[in-house]
Amino acid sequence: MTGTIDRLEQKELVRRVRNPPDRRMITISLTEAGKKLARNAPPPIRQEIIDGLKRLPKSEIEKIIHGLEMFVDLIDMQEMEVEQSN
Repeated sequence: MTGTIDRLEQKELVRRVRNPPDRRMITISLTEAGKKLARNAPPPIRQEIIDGLKRLPKSEIEKIIHGLEMFVDLIDMQEMEVEQSN
């Protein structure tokens, strides 16, 4: 998660704000650019998809989660390779 937040911060889409009494606590907030991106993002997942997922057995949902995690890892690796080549 930290890597994702780091990349969003580098793209100036979010900022970290530390809590002065407890510097371990960090609040993540959207920048104006992040808010603009969120406003222009596609609409949320349709309810039919959510309802369909609720009907799947837990084992199938775990497979979907695993596949999505692998996909995110691939994207993260690709972004890191691009950043390193620049």
